[in-house]
Amino acid sequence: MSGHTPGPWTIQGAFIGTDDAHIAQVKGEGRGVTSQRAEANSALIAAAPDLLAALSELLAESEEFHNPNTEGWNMARAAIAKATGVNHED
Repeated sequence: MSGHTPGPWTIQGAFIGTDDAHIAQVKGEGRGVTSQRAEANSALIAAAPDLLAALSELLAESEEFHNPNTEGWNMARAAIAKATGVNHED
C-alpha cells in the first residue's frame, strides 16, 4: 500500500484534505446523521494523520520501558497496520 496523503488535513466545508487534495467528503444530515455528528466525523477524519503519528511515536517510545505485549500495545500495532498496510509484528 502506498503512503497516505501527508497532513495536516483540514476541513474545508464538506471536504477534508489539503490545499492540493480532497481526502474525503462528509455528507450532512440524514438517516440518523445530525449536523453535530457530521462535524464530529469531519474532525476525526481530519485528525487522522496526527493521530497516526502520535500513536506511532508513543508506541515506539514506550516499548523500551514497558511490556510491549499487552492488549493496548497489540491494539496500537493493529491500528497502525490497518492505517498503513504495514504489519510490525514482534
